[in-house]
Amino acid sequence: MKKKKSIRTSIFISFFIILTISMILSAAANLREAYINNMNDSEELSRYCARSLTHLLEEWDFEDLQKSTDSANYLNARETTRALCDFFHLDYIIIYKLNPETNERFYVLSSALNPETDAVLQERFALKSFYDRPASEAELEILNHYSYWNRSFVQDQYGKVIVYLTPFLDENGNVLAFIALGFSMKWGVSNIYRDFLRDIIPFLLSLIIGFLILLLLVQKQILNPINSISESMKKFAEDTSQKPEPLGISRNDEIGEIVASYEKMTDDISQYVNNLEHLTKERLQTRVQLDVAKKIQFGLVPHESGLNGDGYNISAMTQPARIVSGDFYDCFLRDKNSVCILIGDVSGKGISAAIFMAMAKTMIREKMKAGLSPAEALNQANASLYEQNPEGLFASVFAGVFNPLTGVLKYANAGHTYPVLINSRSSLLKPDSGVVLGLFEDADLIDETLTLAPSEGILLYTDGITEALNSKSEFFGEERLLNAVKDAPQGEDVARQTIVDLSKVIYDFCDEMEQFDDMAVLVLYHTDYEKEWITIPPNTESFEEVKKVVFDVAGNTPETRKALLSCDEALANIITYSGAKNLSFLCEKTGSKLYVLFSDDGIPFDPTLEREEKEFESLDSGGMGIHMIHQSVSEMYYSYRNNRNEFTLVFDL
Repeated sequence: MKKKKSIRTSIFISFFIILTISMILSAAANLREAYINNMNDSEELSRYCARSLTHLLEEWDFEDLQKSTDSANYLNARETTRALCDFFHLDYIIIYKLNPETNERFYVLSSALNPETDAVLQERFALKSFYDRPASEAELEILNHYSYWNRSFVQDQYGKVIVYLTPFLDENGNVLAFIALGFSMKWGVSNIYRDFLRDIIPFLLSLIIGFLILLLLVQKQILNPINSISESMKKFAEDTSQKPEPLGISRNDEIGEIVASYEKMTDDISQYVNNLEHLTKERLQTRVQLDVAKKIQFGLVPHESGLNGDGYNISAMTQPARIVSGDFYDCFLRDKNSVCILIGDVSGKGISAAIFMAMAKTMIREKMKAGLSPAEALNQANASLYEQNPEGLFASVFAGVFNPLTGVLKYANAGHTYPVLINSRSSLLKPDSGVVLGLFEDADLIDETLTLAPSEGILLYTDGITEALNSKSEFFGEERLLNAVKDAPQGEDVARQTIVDLSKVIYDFCDEMEQFDDMAVLVLYHTDYEKEWITIPPNTESFEEVKKVVFDVAGNTPETRKALLSCDEALANIITYSGAKNLSFLCEKTGSKLYVLFSDDGIPFDPTLEREEKEFESLDSGGMGIHMIHQSVSEMYYSYRNNRNEFTLVFDL
């Protein structure tokens, strides 16, 4: 059995990882800042020391210092420089002269605070000792008056030292000697760690306190209510005859909705159980499951349904193989020019599949009713189903929004069977197959479009249709399906008649073989839409007529004036390039959408196709108007049928 994972543990681990990463990043940033500050401090102290030492050298009689190490002047200078090392945290001070022609160095004075270091310096750089080595780049820059301050890093037997080099000048500005100041990194490192701890500890404490506060809030607002629901579910699962006590959670959010749904569900189940107390436990459990399944099945997905209106005719039917079906469909009108359709097939059987089906259908329906596109609705439903899917169920779904005004069907496919385009040839549409809902956190489904001409339709079905078996163990298959709907029936309720004819063909094929899988089918036909086309002459003066109609329909607002700019460009392109002799348009407003359609008998031209963006030098050669239209509309569609271009612009008001 898979070990139960606590939400609290997951949250704690996530926050611990975030805390650790924050600590590492903050520590790195603070160490770097402390290092930079320390380097600046060392240079500032060294500069102060150099200025002090320059004044002292002028007082000590520099020439006298070079005579003897036993002179009072020399001994005083040695003691003073050692005191300077202590005061300015220097490792050592060395004063020497350099002959750039012979590369000879004449050492005048050296001292260090540390006795061991001082002894080494006295041995190597005693008064009047010479050292022959080519002048360094820093020394040459000072001799040539390019620089009077230089810094370098030296690794000696005591560790890493920063050496600052500055000249001692005579009254004429000539270099008499060099002053080398050694700044030990040991003192700097201790300062770096001190500054680091001073800065990082308050930050870490505030971060930890904030984490604990947030954890307490999560515990109170989310985990405690979930634990209450979980405990109530466990008790109810052990004895369904006892109605659980009310949870006492009244909130206007997702937790509140879950609690309300759960309490309603327990009320219904308890009522079923109490009405069937005289049955045995085994029969009671079976009957409860069947009754709940029937209620869900017939309440959400009737055996047969239909929807008719101006420009569309829809019919749907489902045929369960057993009492409970995992197949479902839906069709409803979102607004005058938005008809929503969907069909799906849930994996698994029994109550769990029925509940999952109800969740999936309800989620998708509500999201599509809210105005989301098919792909957006399916992607959001998938995220919710993934989080609430302990049984690992999934559903293949095909969802679409049909516009009877334009004949455009915008759809998305989540791993469902390929739909059939019903016309004189009848063919399978093969959109992006997508992934089924509920298995993965991100479905990444996309919207696609199909323009249905009048009298064309689309057939949606579940795999129980194509996988129906006859006595020879042959599948009904896609080819028989295409042949069955090749010739659309005549009459007003053409969608329902198509389903009736298809059902008869399947029944004859199966030859009374027992149905082993659920079946569901939905048919949508694009019927004639009574469009009130307004005929206008194909010239520029016609724009005034278009403008008047748009203002009459949608009002004179900044949005409609902006929409008219695109309409003007579209009309100008038709007049200038299409060679149309006959031109008409219509305008409708539905909700917050404005539809403007142009129809002409000019040469075919699809303005919805993406075109390469032009360089600035070629802007006057055309094409910018279409680019502007692309930027202004929320949607646009093009079709060419009956020797006419039909261009639809959709604007958000």
